[in-house]
Amino acid sequence: DQALQLTRDQSEQWAGSLVEARVNAVQGGLQVLLGDYKESKQLLAGVVSDLEKQSPPNLIVLPGALLNLAMAELATRGHPEAEKAARDCLDLYRKHQLPDDLVLAESYNLLGT
Repeated sequence: DQALQLTRDQSEQWAGSLVEARVNAVQGGLQVLLGDYKESKQLLAGVVSDLEKQSPPNLIVLPGALLNLAMAELATRGHPEAEKAARDCLDLYRKHQLPDDLVLAESYNLLGT
């Protein structure tokens, strides 16, 4: 809970900056871990939307944000949305030839592949 409060405080401090999306992605990930799927889904959907508009894409934050969004969607019975977010994550790995890591493995796991 302290980590979640810290990210909320930091999010307010960095509002409107490039760091804001990263802080919000961390906050959304913490909310997923704590089982607060509804709130995390809203926050992560905004983070993903903002990150997808950036050029070049933030390949450090965006894959994890997509995976966490997929998990939040799945937990709230948003199966089509969960599948789309996970597939978008896999597409990032393919398109940008990102190295295999835990986010990639969990994306495959979420899709059951």
